[in-house]
Amino acid sequence: MATTSLRAAKGTADVEVRNARHSLVQLETAKGQLDGLLARAGKVPAGVYGWYVDLPRNSLVVSVGKGREQAGIDFVAASGADVQTVRIETAEEQPSLRVALEGGLGYLRNPGDGYLYACSIGFPVTQGGYVTAGHCGDAGEPVYFEPSQWTLGPKIGSFVASSFPAAGQTGNDFAWVKVDSGHTLAPTVDGYGNGDVTVRGSTEAAVGAAICRSGRTTGWRCGTIEAKNQTVSYSTGETILNLTRTTAAPKAAIPVARSSPARARRKACCRAAAAVARARRRTTARAASTSRCCRSFRTTT
Repeated sequence: MATTSLRAAKGTADVEVRNARHSLVQLETAKGQLDGLLARAGKVPAGVYGWYVDLPRNSLVVSVGKGREQAGIDFVAASGADVQTVRIETAEEQPSLRVALEGGLGYLRNPGDGYLYACSIGFPVTQGGYVTAGHCGDAGEPVYFEPSQWTLGPKIGSFVASSFPAAGQTGNDFAWVKVDSGHTLAPTVDGYGNGDVTVRGSTEAAVGAAICRSGRTTGWRCGTIEAKNQTVSYSTGETILNLTRTTAAPKAAIPVARSSPARARRKACCRAAAAVARARRRTTARAASTSRCCRSFRTTT
């Protein structure tokens, strides 16, 4: 128990009484001044990682990066907070958003062309990442978590390998993404309201077997395997091998899990719409023309 009273205090045999230099009101007032400066400035100064009231140590802690102590001192001075209440602490690393990843959750690719491209996590693999579709991205491209549809979240990893044929060629459609350190890979698949499913191993299912699929666009769907080793030829010229035909896919979709028109066609459509809008120099025209195209082709699950 702590007290700011000058009088000697006594407690019971199992309670230790210590004199505190600063009252809780003083500490919270100092923190409020830092909070107020943040509200006025709109952002935290570079090098300052956070601040909080440390009751056991009777101080207001301001956390800063290595070599950025002066940034913390300047921040406190600008706030007008009582410097006697403040303790500057150096942190090993800046806090970052951490994500618990599981199969079926959405992720985004942001290639810098003004559009986002969405896909779904397949399921985690033992190499510290997850499997996904090859048409979702190329090796080396970063990916970002999608906390809600079309919302760009924190970076979660990068494509390490990807296979998807060019127009006029034949190949497979698969890839894997290596997840950045700090994020958690859960051995589960999101059930989208039907309860998450734990992945306990793998085995090849036969034609006629009951299956379920999970994805950010259509949620949780179940059906049966109709055929295996199916070959699909897209209208854009790509031929995909070794696919599984199921009744779990949406009726309007090609009956192959996680397949879509080629990225080349998708990009070309979106860029053409954007070019038309720029020529007209009307924001509304751009929004209308790109939405018709990219709602159809930028979603890849």
